[in-house]
Amino acid sequence: MIDCHSKAVLGWAAADHYRTELIKDAVPMAAGTGLLQPGAVLHADRGSNYTSEEFGHSL
Repeated sequence: MIDCHSKAVLGWAAADHYRTELIKDAVPMAAGTGLLQPGAVLHADRGSNYTSEEFGHSL
């Protein structure tokens, strides 16, 4: 996860797959930086991982 303003990497995850769990793993790291403001917007490529019900509930 990258802050589009500062270009800072806020959260990341690595695995040998590209399933929704991988995307979900990066969110707590990004949130833990303290740089996310209330009402922050997550912009994604609308891939199935980002539009899944599972990912939506995790946010």
